[in-house]
Amino acid sequence: MQTISPIKDCVIRVGELDDCSLIARPLTQYRSLNCVSPNYAEAYGIPQTLTELANHKLIEYSHTLGNLDAQFEYMEDGKVKQQSMPSNLAVNGTDAYLDACLSGLGIAQIPAIGVESFIENGLLLPVLPQFEAEPMPVSLLYPSRRQPPKRLVVFMDWLQSIVIKTNRE
Repeated sequence: MQTISPIKDCVIRVGELDDCSLIARPLTQYRSLNCVSPNYAEAYGIPQTLTELANHKLIEYSHTLGNLDAQFEYMEDGKVKQQSMPSNLAVNGTDAYLDACLSGLGIAQIPAIGVESFIENGLLLPVLPQFEAEPMPVSLLYPSRRQPPKRLVVFMDWLQSIVIKTNRE
């Protein structure tokens, strides 16, 4: 029996990229939605303005857990702005972030692609849609090479065609 070794030619990253020695090929951007669970909305209400965020809890997503202030990020007049908010919970994983929101622990700012079905099924409610966070870039990263392997070129072109098709729908 022939075994197939995993391809380690590239990786897909969501979010801002750190300086690195890899080549980044932008693919798309993920729009983020502000969400709460119905249990949270019943217990604390749904904020209607940025000022009302002071009376709510933000589920903080952070790659480095620490004592940073929780910040509700939003776009206004094409600029990224932040509003400090109370927070009782910080997570550093997407599953924990979504689970915390579904459990009613606060407001989460989650990529739409990950929560649209939860909203459609009534498990999450969108809040403050006029104050969405800056879209998150999605990039394909690969090593700097003069001549990338043919399989990598074919994969990148295929992936880009899927992204283009999906963005049109």
